[in-house]
Amino acid sequence: MNLKNSILIALFTTLLSCTKEDKLTVYQEKSNELINQILVNNESECSCIIEPDTNESTIQTLSTDNPKRNYKKIILNELNINDTFLKNSNELSKFYTLDESLNKNYKILKKEELFSLLKKYKGFDKLDELTKICPKGWFSFSPPIFNETFDKAIISYSFYPGGSMDLYEFKNGKWEFVKIIEGWIG
Repeated sequence: MNLKNSILIALFTTLLSCTKEDKLTVYQEKSNELINQILVNNESECSCIIEPDTNESTIQTLSTDNPKRNYKKIILNELNINDTFLKNSNELSKFYTLDESLNKNYKILKKEELFSLLKKYKGFDKLDELTKICPKGWFSFSPPIFNETFDKAIISYSFYPGGSMDLYEFKNGKWEFVKIIEGWIG
């Protein structure tokens, strides 16, 4: 057995022995690294972060917004992962929690606050009220989906009035934008 095969077997054994809590911890850390990097790169564009919906997985959220797109296939191809890994990663996305350290620079809007605001006001009044709360705009996102080595990720996010689903890669100690997979306005 050569060294490469030995390393692969050791890595595979380690991954299999990880508990759900270990995987969730890694997922949380990598997700928050990526989201922090996106916010640093776009700091002047928002003053609020809308907490992601944890009742749905990332693929469910994307599919609700655009049911005609096959997001599962897109993510599998872009991250070069298998269906089982995607299923596990997608399930982890349901447990994502926002890094509380972001409270220093941004107002965190809970989903309940946002829905309450949207119910209370009609038409452009909704936008006016949200703009009062978040004068520089707002950032919303779906928790990212990673490849097996946690060095590539897809994340869908919006800075009002548009957004995109992007591919990022972890290089030289930070997350770097690779490409827009899909973009939208309004």
